[in-house]
Order: sequence, then structure tokens, then C-alpha cells
Amino acid sequence: GSSLGGTSVTVKGDGFASSDLLTCLFGEILVTGLWSTAREVLCRVPARGVTEPFVPPEHENVTRVGVQVCNSPSDCTGGQQSFDFDYLAPLNISALSPPSGPST
Repeated sequence: GSSLGGTSVTVKGDGFASSDLLTCLFGEILVTGLWSTAREVLCRVPARGVTEPFVPPEHENVTRVGVQVCNSPSDCTGGQQSFDFDYLAPLNISALSPPSGPST
């Protein structure tokens, strides 16, 4: 997802409580989770600067963080991650060629 945040992520598992305290932890950033079912939670990815890149062979400018879903913020210790999420640096377009073209 973009390092600018805003991507919706569906997390599937077991035992998610239908609660206003449901929390998603992205690295060290807590965000509110949206309960869908006891087996599914929606998380909106928070913004994060890509400062410590994890560079798999097929990508550059990637930061990988662990993600955890908790039934309350106090349960999110960061010790047990459910999965990894890769933040991608936003694209930077410096030129466009040709600058115009036919309208059809």
C-alpha cells in the first residue's frame, strides 16, 4: 500500500470482538479497526514515511511492517504479528511524452 496511507485491508482470522476498542497495529502505529464478523476486520492503513527500506528484488523504496489486530489497544503489544504489510513510496512522475495527443 501507499506510504501516504488510506488503503483498506481486510484481516481474516478468529475471535474478533464486536467492539469500539478493536485496534489494528501497523508497526508502532495504532488505528481503529472496523468489525465485520468474528472472523473478519477491516483496517485503514495509516500514513508512514518510507525511511527504512526493505528491498525485495522486484521492488525499491519499500518499508515492511508487522501488523496485528487486537480486541483492545492494551492487547496490542507488538510482540506477535499476524502478517507483514509493505508500504510503497509514492510515485513521482517527472515528465510525460508526448504532452498532448488526439482527443479520440
